[in-house]
Amino acid sequence: MRHAILITAYTDFFHLIDLTNSFNEDFDIYIHIDKNIYVSPICLKILQSFPRVKSAEQVFHVNWGGRKHVDAILWLCKQALSLSTDAEYFHLISGTDLLVKDLQQFCNFFDKRKGANFLEYFLLPYQGWESGGLNRLQYKHPLDQLNIKELHDRNVYNRFVNWQITSRRTRPLPNYPIYGGSSWWSLTRDTVNYIYQNYNQNGWYDRLEDTFIPEEMFIQTLLLNSPLKESIVPYNLRYIQWEHKHGSIPAILDEEDIPKILHSCALFARKTDSRISKKLINYFNNNRSSNL
Repeated sequence: MRHAILITAYTDFFHLIDLTNSFNEDFDIYIHIDKNIYVSPICLKILQSFPRVKSAEQVFHVNWGGRKHVDAILWLCKQALSLSTDAEYFHLISGTDLLVKDLQQFCNFFDKRKGANFLEYFLLPYQGWESGGLNRLQYKHPLDQLNIKELHDRNVYNRFVNWQITSRRTRPLPNYPIYGGSSWWSLTRDTVNYIYQNYNQNGWYDRLEDTFIPEEMFIQTLLLNSPLKESIVPYNLRYIQWEHKHGSIPAILDEEDIPKILHSCALFARKTDSRISKKLINYFNNNRSSNL
């Protein structure tokens, strides 16, 4: 079975190169690198030179929390559908992910579960999200225009959102159930093709303009309101710790996470840092190599 790996990247390009090297000839790789980030021509050439990398480009300026990340995901889907005509499964990961199973285990897992789609989802409102999560849609979040990693833009954004809350300026919600979940997934070719062909079903893509982290609602809501609903397994095969660690939420993983990852069913772990996660990365890289 052939697989397509779709990667959205914005940092730690040494790890991205290492991640790309984790896959063999059964995998085609597509990479979108945030256009806000400077990437040296040498680094880009190295990525594009790998035989398994079918595309590595900078197309969209992706501000954190904005809809451009959805655009980057749709671009990756289009590239993979067009170029990997025999790929049966598509896997969306970030450039800070780590492959934690050897490739034979990885391929066997999907050989035995053909037709199943792996996507975390839950109905909104959800108690694990601030205010249940529907506030992401009810208020305008102009994050494609404002880069809240910059202090000035963050102050402007906070004032604008607070003004909407205090003046009770809300937008109506769609008249169908809204689902949320992790951005990362493993889906069949037919499902990815459905997403690409129907991404604006009932005006859903248009409604995601000026919403907060729409990639955590986009696929879930589209598929859970589709004929493919029954094919979805509510687990995305990723090991992620939603806690503060090493200055990040989700946590930057380290060697202390190795036993928990080994006892999970995860195929990928995130997020990692080539410096902080060095021992963890080396452990899984060496373990995979010994099982080839």
